Amino acid sequence: MSHYLREHLDAVGELPQKLRETMTSIGLLDDRVQSISALIDSDIGEVARARQRYYAQFDSSNNSGDDDSGGESHPPRTGRAKKSRTKKGAPKTRPQARATKGPVPDGWRTPEIRALEDQINSRIDLVLRMADEKWRLAQHAYDRLDVNIRRLDADLGRMETDLRRQGLLPPREVSATPPSRKRRRSGAEKTDEPESDWLGLSLSERDDLPVDPNEPVYCLCMQVSYGKMVGCDNPSCDNGEWFHFGCVNLTKRPPGRWLCPGCTAQRRQSRRGGGGGAAAAAAAAAAQVDTASPWSVVN
Repeated sequence: MSHYLREHLDAVGELPQKLRETMTSIGLLDDRVQSISALIDSDIGEVARARQRYYAQFDSSNNSGDDDSGGESHPPRTGRAKKSRTKKGAPKTRPQARATKGPVPDGWRTPEIRALEDQINSRIDLVLRMADEKWRLAQHAYDRLDVNIRRLDADLGRMETDLRRQGLLPPREVSATPPSRKRRRSGAEKTDEPESDWLGLSLSERDDLPVDPNEPVYCLCMQVSYGKMVGCDNPSCDNGEWFHFGCVNLTKRPPGRWLCPGCTAQRRQSRRGGGGGAAAAAAAAAAQVDTASPWSVVN
C-alpha cells in the first residue's frame, strides 16, 4: 500500500466516530429546541389570556360607570332628566361617551405577566443560540469530510505521479494527469481512455467521489486548495496563482515577494533577452519541478 494511502487511512480512522458524535449532538440540540419552543408557545398563550381577562374587566367597569353616571339608555322621568340635556342638544348617547375615551391603559401587564414576557424573550434567545450551535456543528462535519476528500484526491494524484515515474503505469496519451483532473472538475467530457487499477482502486471509483464541479483548482498539480499555500506576487500570473508548499518545495512561508516557478522562468528569460517567450518559460518551469530548492524570493 502506498504511504499516501496509509497516511490517509490513519487520518480518517476516527472520522466515523467523530461524525456519529456530531450527529448525536445535533439531535440532542434539536430535541431541546422543540421542548423550549413548546414552553414559549405556552407562555405566549398565558400572556394572551391574561390580556383578554384584563380587557374584559376594563370593558365591564366602563359599562358600569356609564350606567351610573348618564343613564343614556333609559332616561329617568324625574327632573334630573332635564338636567342631563344641554340647552340646544339631546341627551348624550353611549357611542358619544365611548368616543371620548382614551386608549386602553397598560394595566394588564402585571408583574407576573412582565416576568412571563422576560422569560419568553430569554427562551427565544436560547433557541437562537442553539440553532446557531446546530449550524456550527453541521458546518464542522461538512468541513471535516471536505478536507478528507480533498486530501484523498491530492494523495491519489501524487500516487499516480509516483507510479508513472516508476514505470508501473503506462503514460497517458491524452495529456498530463493534472489538466485531465481539471477538465473533469470543470464539467467537460471524459476521455475514452480505458480505466486502470491503482493497487486495487480503479479510476472509476475515484471519479465517483462527490466533487463540486465549480470548485476552483490551483497550483502546479491543478488540485483544489488544501493545507498551507503561498500566493504568487506576479499580478499577471496564469500558472495557478496559489501553490501548495509541498508542490513548490517550501516548508515555510518565504519572506518578501515570492514568484512561482513559471513566473520565475519568465523573469529570467526576459532578463536574458532570449526568444521563445512563454514556451521557453514553461519548459524551464517544468524542468524545475523536481528540484529540491525552493522557488525564488524577489527582493
